[in-house]
Amino acid sequence: AAMAASAGAHLLYIPRGEEIYPQPPVVKVTAPGLHLPGLTDPQHLDMVALFMSKFLGMVGGCTCYMGEKDWQQLVMMRQVASDLSLPIKRFVVSPTVRDTDGVPLSSRNMKLTPENRIAAAIVPQALETAARAIAEGERDADKVRAIIVEHIESQAPLVYAHVISETLQDINPLRGPIRLMACARFGEVEILDNLGVMV
Repeated sequence: AAMAASAGAHLLYIPRGEEIYPQPPVVKVTAPGLHLPGLTDPQHLDMVALFMSKFLGMVGGCTCYMGEKDWQQLVMMRQVASDLSLPIKRFVVSPTVRDTDGVPLSSRNMKLTPENRIAAAIVPQALETAARAIAEGERDADKVRAIIVEHIESQAPLVYAHVISETLQDINPLRGPIRLMACARFGEVEILDNLGVMV
């Protein structure tokens, strides 16, 4: 509450679980077209879609702030809000907050060993390297993805790497707004990141 107040908030709405789900839900909200291999578990993504649909419906007309870090969920909620006519006036994308070495800030970072925390910087570095290749003229999505894979696999097991449109659709050759997405495993912790590029 203190953090919200310091940011200028005048009201907090924090409904209890029984207010969101007075009874077990029967209806499902799903977006199978946005389920990409390796990204958020489809069942979890569907649960997020249902919860957010109910919550935003309860809140009413509002501006919805979502983080760029969870890009898949952002794209999904934009689509769900449009398809279900949810009372969202607009979406505001908050940029990913990063540590000095480029690693996105996340509570999961605290679970990394000191060695793995240092190694985790390979994920944003791989995305930046791929972005430079695009800036230098590379338009083949498979070749750009190979750059990400090569950089990450030199130091950590790769969970996924995607070079896709900002709406999570395959696109080759690359054109328009592109999203570079990657995740690697360091010990028991998965570090994920994404980077937007305009072609």
